[in-house]
Amino acid sequence: MPRDADPLALARAHVAFGYGAAYCPDVAIGDTDRIAAIEKAFAAENVMIAEVGIWRNLISPDDAERKANLDYAAERLALADAVGAKSAVSYIGSFAPHTSCAPHPDNITRRGFRRMRRDRPPPHRHGEAETDEPLHRSPRQPSSAAMARTTLRVASTRTT
Repeated sequence: MPRDADPLALARAHVAFGYGAAYCPDVAIGDTDRIAAIEKAFAAENVMIAEVGIWRNLISPDDAERKANLDYAAERLALADAVGAKSAVSYIGSFAPHTSCAPHPDNITRRGFRRMRRDRPPPHRHGEAETDEPLHRSPRQPSSAAMARTTLRVASTRTT
């Protein structure tokens, strides 16, 4: 969707195609007038803004790229809140160089989730050893998705 597309026309097009949900139209977080127009138009047509896409490598081995991607993710999370989106979606990324989605043994480990933090590793639970073993779900561990949501929420509240 073009950044200058009319929000009401976009919302009505979704209705015409029989959709009750939509991706968030392209908008910069600083464009508060357009954000308000999007929220108003989609609500008026009863079309839920289901998601804001992030889709960046949040654990890139390149520190500058990772920081830029985490900053982008924080901005997109703020946009999701601003338009009332039900979710902001991404993937963790990859430690593999020159790609954002290749398999790598460290991708889904505590080390991988720590890389999504901007400044410091998350606190350990009492008695839990820090390892780079692959994460798995157990009654004591949250799902990968829950860990990612928590990490991104914390990252989005920090300033750099």
